[in-house]
Amino acid sequence: MNLGYVIPPLSLVLSGLFGLWATAAAAQDEAPDTVKIAPDRGGFNEIVRKGALISGSVVAGVLVRETGGAGVSLRGYIPEGWKGQPVCAQVRSIDGLYEAIGQYTVPAGWTGGIAPLDFPTKNAALLESAAEDALAVRVTQGHCGEAEDAKTSVALWNASGMSRADLLLNSFRADNVFVYVGTRETPVRCLPIEHPGRTAFDSKCPLDLGGLSGAVELEIYRIVEGKPAPPDTLTVHLPGG
Repeated sequence: MNLGYVIPPLSLVLSGLFGLWATAAAAQDEAPDTVKIAPDRGGFNEIVRKGALISGSVVAGVLVRETGGAGVSLRGYIPEGWKGQPVCAQVRSIDGLYEAIGQYTVPAGWTGGIAPLDFPTKNAALLESAAEDALAVRVTQGHCGEAEDAKTSVALWNASGMSRADLLLNSFRADNVFVYVGTRETPVRCLPIEHPGRTAFDSKCPLDLGGLSGAVELEIYRIVEGKPAPPDTLTVHLPGG
């Protein structure tokens, strides 16, 4: 009986299926801005402590944060050179009670850009209610727990633009803190964060990212009890360059 249907050759069917598979695989490799990069298996952990954890690191985060929005959204600028490599995202509260660590793998076909990072928190209400400057986020190349001087990019927490960013530091109660940005002659003056529980970090350095691109070196200087502490350096990766 002829019902008007034409059965395509098997080779054509297989060709079509292969094309769909290849398209899906390519999309996964490219990880466009609309597709979140999921944490590695077992690679996301968060904890809410009863007692504060004192951080020994000077650099707590480099991020753009917008307050007032609902939900939790984490993105990070990922250079093309990081494709196929591990990336670590760390989120800490200023009082040292909350910490989350996410381990991700950048898709092999990544061409550079801002990547949405899946952040499967079970403490969304706590994070949404955090005061301004009360959360530090840092995105670095490499496995979580590696050297503190790891290559760093800019994290975007509920944010979309990257014209400015904040460098959050644990100055260890320094009298003055300032940062030299790239080749700019005038340093950035860092300000103390007004918060009752400044355990994980205590200072904010507002960074104007205009005119900056590629790998930018930051030199951090702290004056403690009237004496200069050894400087700290940090390389931050920005779009372009």
